[in-house]
Amino acid sequence: EILDEESERLNHIVGDLLDFSRPYEARKESTSLSDVISSAIDSATLASASNHVSIVPECDRSLPSILVDARAMVQVIVNLLNNAAQAMPKGGTIVIRGALDSTTPTPRLRIEVQDEGVGFRPGDENKIFQPFFTTKATGTGLGLAIVRRIVEAHQGEIVARLNPDRGSTFSVWLPAHKSDFS
Repeated sequence: EILDEESERLNHIVGDLLDFSRPYEARKESTSLSDVISSAIDSATLASASNHVSIVPECDRSLPSILVDARAMVQVIVNLLNNAAQAMPKGGTIVIRGALDSTTPTPRLRIEVQDEGVGFRPGDENKIFQPFFTTKATGTGLGLAIVRRIVEAHQGEIVARLNPDRGSTFSVWLPAHKSDFS
């Protein structure tokens, strides 16, 4: 049983290393952001069900389609959801939001993953996206670095912030091109 667990852990580490070292180029196609978020929730729910974590979607169903690599965006969201679940060892609620953000001159689509977990240390907001930086005893420190690389390949931005009460929120902004409003 210990060999199986350690083998699985090593497979995870090798997989993360391969994902990080492999060049990534987004294969963009017009996709519903709501569908991407739903697919990610379905995948992440399996991992979070065992530790009493619930995922609450607050997604605007009228979001426009967007040019993204859907598989990669699902990976981004699943990673953020799984990290949020791991930050709540006693359980809790993760809220995921998808909305149009028109507070900037160019409209953007925003995805937010908010948890009630342990958060991270103040001042680590930028470090957590660096390769091999981790706050977990068993983490590789590559998950958020891979997430940032995928988001940036989409000309997007990812930001982490501590919530005022507890936990953290990860926000991903993706450019919404005029062709996305179909």
